Amino acid sequence: RQFLFMGLPPMERTPLVEQWGPEAEATIASNINTYNSEVENNVEDMPAKFEDVEALYFDTKAFFYEVRSLLWRCLPSAWEADLSLFQGPRQLRVVRYADK
Repeated sequence: RQFLFMGLPPMERTPLVEQWGPEAEATIASNINTYNSEVENNVEDMPAKFEDVEALYFDTKAFFYEVRSLLWRCLPSAWEADLSLFQGPRQLRVVRYADK
């Protein structure tokens, strides 16, 4: 049997949580990190505890940050990127300067 477990993404970056303020963001980020660590630790232990089990852990938080980094590197300098989906309370949008 094969299992894929996914950690929680950086939900502290969502618009709703950001409206609650920095203290709430920090608390939620800490809780998510704790949860993800526990899931990853349990996934590591699964094959030893259960026969015929393969278990994988997918770090969605790292994936989200990698996508954000990739977008910053790949967008041409003639484009403006508002990547606040990952940084603030707005949605992702890309605007070409020439279209303004």
